[in-house]
Amino acid sequence: MKHLIRLIPLIVLLSCCKTQTLSNTSNERIIHGYIYDNTSGEGLLPIVFEKDINVNGCSSTHKDNGWYPVAEVPENEIEGKAFVTTIDFAEVSLDTISFSDMAVIEGRLKAEKIQKWADATESRIGKRIGFVFNDSVIMAPTVNCRIESGSFTINSPDKALMLEIYNSLKEK
Repeated sequence: MKHLIRLIPLIVLLSCCKTQTLSNTSNERIIHGYIYDNTSGEGLLPIVFEKDINVNGCSSTHKDNGWYPVAEVPENEIEGKAFVTTIDFAEVSLDTISFSDMAVIEGRLKAEKIQKWADATESRIGKRIGFVFNDSVIMAPTVNCRIESGSFTINSPDKALMLEIYNSLKEK
């Protein structure tokens, strides 16, 4: 159990949404940050990377929850501003029955946002759009056609995450 306490801060540090490169070209130990280790009595431990690595690091700018254009490479990088945010959602429902391996949120946009959604999806045909929640891309499908209905689905095999997202959406 002692080891889990030491690993959790590193997992949190390395599991956010935006890709960045940490570089060390001088063969020196560069301290990139600290974690607190209360299991060994050593207090703050340095986070050191010995060579260039790519990590999924947190973006310095907060993104509102919603649908964004997403790049192919680097994977799941948000390319611009939100097409629509969760305040533009008219209704949502949660389906945990139809698919045994995932939960699905089905939603519809407010009437005044449907045209914007249709234009945005048309501009992304053959490209990806992503649903962003708490600054992380939850899913990023490739758009196959213009979506004029204003409807969308959000899905993940992580049912607990889908329930968290759904509850967040219902509060609005």
